[in-house]
Amino acid sequence: MLGCKTAGRSLRAAEMLAGLGYQHVVDMQGGFEGERDAGGRVIVQGWKESGLPVEATSPPEKSYEGLK
Repeated sequence: MLGCKTAGRSLRAAEMLAGLGYQHVVDMQGGFEGERDAGGRVIVQGWKESGLPVEATSPPEKSYEGLK
């Protein structure tokens, strides 16, 4: 499963992985903050706009440093 901020990069990455032979590739349409049109309006709600859970902080053991 792939996702990014507004869905553009993750869609390209999903297409690349499928082209390499990966069979179970899923792109999170809308990304995290929502897919936007040229005027900046949300056209596909993302994870955050859909009211799904978001964590703003993490315990030290789940930081990048802590995961090393």
